[in-house]
Amino acid sequence: MSKKVDSYTVAQTALALGVSTKRIRQLIEQGKLIKIGESPVIVSQLEVLELKAQREKNKGVSIARKGREQVQASGIADQLSKIVETINENNRRAIETMENAEALNRETYTQRINDLQTEIKRLKARKWWQGSK
Repeated sequence: MSKKVDSYTVAQTALALGVSTKRIRQLIEQGKLIKIGESPVIVSQLEVLELKAQREKNKGVSIARKGREQVQASGIADQLSKIVETINENNRRAIETMENAEALNRETYTQRINDLQTEIKRLKARKWWQGSK
């Protein structure tokens, strides 16, 4: 009777670990679970509980790792967002600078044209350039 209390069948082991009976048979073949009976195949309850605890511990590590990866991904996303903001700001400044340069060029050319027109008027007033017509 103690054999039944201290052991699980393949089906009970599968339920305890949350896997298929096929997977339990694979674990037995791999030596991760040791069968203590043949017909029906039974395994030590203690081994099943130890394996379950190990799997839950590994699952916790996996969840922690995923959480850490999510935090890292979030940090990367924040950095990328800041980079995009910086690029957009630099583009805005470049466009503004180009517009200012164009406006300055227009002012410079307009001023130069005005200066030349003033000079032409001055010369016409003196009739210096008309020659001897």
